Amino acid sequence: MSDGYTRFATRLTDPTNLVGLGTLGTATVAKVAASIAAKDAIKKTLITSLGRTGIQAGIFGGIQGAANWQYTGPRR
Repeated sequence: MSDGYTRFATRLTDPTNLVGLGTLGTATVAKVAASIAAKDAIKKTLITSLGRTGIQAGIFGGIQGAANWQYTGPRR
């Protein structure tokens, strides 16, 4: 056999390489899970904050509209 094949076979069966391959998989799974959790948290926060902002803007707009209508009368 050639020297390159022997080195490849030795590295393939090396226990530290096998452990490294195993931890790569768990790290990838953890990374994906954390990414999904972060996206869900951001979406939830945005929906919550936009909901409150929308209510506040609606109330403020209604008050301003009523005040404007009171002073200028209805538009025709």
